[in-house]
Amino acid sequence: MSARAQIATYWAVAAVVLILYLTGGVLPRDVAWMLAGAGAAGATIAGARVNRASRQWPWLALAGAMVVAALADAIPGPTRAGTLELVTVTNVFYLASFVGAASALLRFGRSENNGEAPAGLLDTLMVTVLLFLLVWVTAIRPAGLDPDRLGDPSLVAYPIGSALLVATAARLVLTGPRTPAALLLLGGAGSLLAGDLANSLARSGQLGTPASLPDLCWLLSYACWGAAALHPSMAGLTEIKPARARTLSLRRFWVVTVCALVAPTVLLIEAGQGQVRDGPVLALTGAVLTLLALARVATTANVQSRSLAFREQTDTLTGLASRA
Repeated sequence: MSARAQIATYWAVAAVVLILYLTGGVLPRDVAWMLAGAGAAGATIAGARVNRASRQWPWLALAGAMVVAALADAIPGPTRAGTLELVTVTNVFYLASFVGAASALLRFGRSENNGEAPAGLLDTLMVTVLLFLLVWVTAIRPAGLDPDRLGDPSLVAYPIGSALLVATAARLVLTGPRTPAALLLLGGAGSLLAGDLANSLARSGQLGTPASLPDLCWLLSYACWGAAALHPSMAGLTEIKPARARTLSLRRFWVVTVCALVAPTVLLIEAGQGQVRDGPVLALTGAVLTLLALARVATTANVQSRSLAFREQTDTLTGLASRA
């Protein structure tokens, strides 16, 4: 069976599980999660072997993280004592799955000098700061206003963990080639974050979201990670390659500019509503984003100036120093 047929079959099975769970409740929640987790883990292990990844252990670690997360859904839900939720085996399993997935994603896209291209690293830091701001506004700050929510890891710790996974996966796309496997890993992490944020917003009463929306996002994250391992481009994620220097194209320039303006825009919106709820955090993140944007432009200008100087002093045909 070709790689395209394998991926198509996998997506079809994942879609059947999703449809059976969301329509009519044919599959109980714990059964659907076990099927999704086991299927994604099996696809990851099979993909690492079939595509002959040079280093298989990061993919095996990712598969193990998905199995642990799926097992957490088969464990009875947490109990409560007073106003704080007890740390249960379910929460421990979920948090362990975040650690396992993060350790796997950190081993993908490594450069030969164990570093990243400066421009790509700055882009990753900007994404991380934006994710922190998003999680703060939707999960952390509301939890601080409600003591009952501080003891619920699913409303605070889970969004933080999934945001870190998104930042780690975004590094693969921002510092290396945008292969289908890298994009699917980023899509899986993004779906996980979307599910955690939707769950946090729904349970806190901030946003009336359908009850099935978080489940849809969480199941989609399993499917994306399994499909990433089945795609032939996954083998390149574990190969040691030179760090790539990303140029600041016009599109990327506007993206960097918009990122730097997010925090001031939110601050202006809250000020217009007559209540600035996140003033210090918005001011801090705005300053950090602005500094990162300036550093990004300066890094690109430095790279381009060095490139021009090299061309002026070097013969393009032989690579030797020019007569001048």
